[in-house]
Amino acid sequence: SEKFEEQHTAFMKTLKADIQAVVQHASELLGLCLEAMLDGELSEEEGEDVNAKKDALNAACESLTTRFYEAKAAVGLPGISFEFLEEHAFVFGVCCFARICEEHAERIEVFFDDRRQQKPRARLARNITRSISSGDVLRQTVLRIFDSAIVRDPEHLAWAARNWLAICVAMALGCWGFSTVLNPYDAGIASVMGLLLNKAVGSAMVKNFARIQGVVVGTVIGQMAYSAFSHCTEYHLAALSMTLFTVTALSFFMYFNSENPMWVYVGFMLATFSTMNMVATPCSDDVRSG
Repeated sequence: SEKFEEQHTAFMKTLKADIQAVVQHASELLGLCLEAMLDGELSEEEGEDVNAKKDALNAACESLTTRFYEAKAAVGLPGISFEFLEEHAFVFGVCCFARICEEHAERIEVFFDDRRQQKPRARLARNITRSISSGDVLRQTVLRIFDSAIVRDPEHLAWAARNWLAICVAMALGCWGFSTVLNPYDAGIASVMGLLLNKAVGSAMVKNFARIQGVVVGTVIGQMAYSAFSHCTEYHLAALSMTLFTVTALSFFMYFNSENPMWVYVGFMLATFSTMNMVATPCSDDVRSG
């Protein structure tokens, strides 16, 4: 209605100056970051300018937020009004834009701080390398792989003993076989045990179930694809290649884009075991009749 348009215009006019100030400070902050990236360094003067502009941007956001609530109170709006929902979303978007610009500037500062700290470390490492003997280099590099503090840690020893025992049992089963289920001289079980090793902290049961899901689903998909396209013809080999590409692409998409760590495990195991079951055995015309 015409009355609503008048209220909308009057409401936004009270916020116009603050919105323009936020956008102006954010644009200038991004410009300073761009100049630093083009120069390849962030000088102390540029760092001070970035910090000053971040403070100005924060002050502008606080001013916009305060003015927004004052304007709402002036027209008697409740906490969130359906009629002014677009204004809420617009102001929220402006504040989010300012916050993203500030976080980007902070990441730029951290990046250049790390670079400044790495240069003295690199020079120190070169000086140490020149001044010490080859035996010292051996002790300070290769032998540090076997850190006694970690090797002798009781928790680490217990974890190593448990997994060593599990791999030995898997190797024994693979060596001797089991009835008609496992063929002798099969390293598949030990390989699976090696892939399932993990020392990360967290809920072990959730992670183990995720790994089991990936192993089972990947094995089933791989065996079904191999059984369907196992013949040594151009058509079947092309179909198997397309299936391999599709399953691997989807699995890696799950692995790299999942926010839930459980699906990361599932994607990794799915890619590993589906691929292994599709390509580990050569093509044959006797699969269907076996």
